[in-house]
Amino acid sequence: MSILTMVTAVASVLMIPISGNLALAHFVGFVGGVGFGAFDTGGNVWIIKLWPQNSSPALQVFHLSFGIGCLVAPLLAEPFLSTIPNDEDELGTDNQVKSNESTYFLYPTNQTNNSTLPVESSVHYAFAIASGFYLIPMISMIVLYFIDNSDFKPPKKNHLEQALDKEEAAEDVRFSRVLLGLLAAYVCVYVALECSSGQMITAYAVKCDLHLAKTTASRIAAVYFLCFAGSRVIAALIAIKVTSYQMLVGSHAILAVTAVAMLMWGNSSEAALWACAALLGLGQGPIYGAAVAWTVSYINMSNGMMSLIIVTAGMGAMAPSLLVGQFLEYNPPVFLYVCFVTVVLCIVVLLAMFLFTRKRPMLIHVKEKCLNNVNGDAVTKDDPFSL
Repeated sequence: MSILTMVTAVASVLMIPISGNLALAHFVGFVGGVGFGAFDTGGNVWIIKLWPQNSSPALQVFHLSFGIGCLVAPLLAEPFLSTIPNDEDELGTDNQVKSNESTYFLYPTNQTNNSTLPVESSVHYAFAIASGFYLIPMISMIVLYFIDNSDFKPPKKNHLEQALDKEEAAEDVRFSRVLLGLLAAYVCVYVALECSSGQMITAYAVKCDLHLAKTTASRIAAVYFLCFAGSRVIAALIAIKVTSYQMLVGSHAILAVTAVAMLMWGNSSEAALWACAALLGLGQGPIYGAAVAWTVSYINMSNGMMSLIIVTAGMGAMAPSLLVGQFLEYNPPVFLYVCFVTVVLCIVVLLAMFLFTRKRPMLIHVKEKCLNNVNGDAVTKDDPFSL
């Protein structure tokens, strides 16, 4: 299944810039989104099943790749972007852009078409290179499948797992559902914060009272993504010694301070905006992997459960356009308000999750208890002198 989703990803990324019309591009983007979501769902559950005792380091490495991709993507696309001016004052009223399927040209109307060579967009090369990156994991998974195509799930449950299932059937169904619902709400709010920060900080830096240059604004965004990726590298390294709970507490402490600082000085101080962008990246980086790893220490995560998390993450990803983008032109501080509110909501939901699980033993402790009970029963049955 993972191989099929990667094939879908490769094809969709390659087809988007050469679709030829907007409707087909939308369809290809939809298919690609389905593939990305399916792989994200399966990848998280796969890692959890492969490392059931402590999946936090592996999950942090998995999500680190997302941060690296966010950092590399602008650098990859920049050489292939069109040099056509975006501002009306730069373009002028005498110029017009003509398009023919997937190739775009700039023709100044005050000159003849024969005397002026068109400037052809080459952004499709960036998409082709990006789709080529997907070939690396796809080919790797195909090779590994031919080497070992066995399923990591056991064909039959042993006595320990049967005892654990009985324990869950009696007590844990409601607990699992409530905790899963809280995690879904948390992920929705967190992704809204992450996407708003990453997608809107550049536009905010230009539109706010500071009126920064576009190049400066893009560098602020680069600092955000650099710190975002760097914090995931650090999280992957320290997850071996630091628990997911401790990582979540530290990350939210950073975000709380940053949200307050942005609200106070983010619209008046360029230095504060630079610092807050860096702190936003540092605080957000470890959260997704740590939240999932912390949750699976209390419940058994299935593909269906992870699908719900991915769906709510997709809902949160719509926040930049719905909550920020349409108001940014005439009310730039809305970006600061959205960041502040989402940070507060993240803290509230996370606190509710902590309180809900405070008296609950982790799965590893439940398994140890069941193992001791099973072993004790076996010893009692084998001992003819036992009472």
